[in-house]
Amino acid sequence: MLPDYCQARFGKDEQLKKAFAQQLGRSEFLHIHHHCIGLNLLNRAKVTLDKRLLRYTLQQAIGEFGYVLNRWPDDFPLTDEARRGKQSAEMMLQRMPKGR
Repeated sequence: MLPDYCQARFGKDEQLKKAFAQQLGRSEFLHIHHHCIGLNLLNRAKVTLDKRLLRYTLQQAIGEFGYVLNRWPDDFPLTDEARRGKQSAEMMLQRMPKGR
């Protein structure tokens, strides 16, 4: 359910990793696993019913997206996607009822 560049980053295929690193830029690809973790957490949050776990998952996703947003340039192809992911997690968190 994750994009190909996540499969490449987490997988064992060194040629595929090198290809994505070359395509996206080595310094940006170095941090891409944080973006992928953010995507995974956001997907997980969409099916989480436990409120405490949901809050934690969303907070973690926001942190992961924030990590790459602090390191990627504005013109990097995945920066807007990371912004949208962070905004989505923030909106989901804001919509949660307060309290336990």
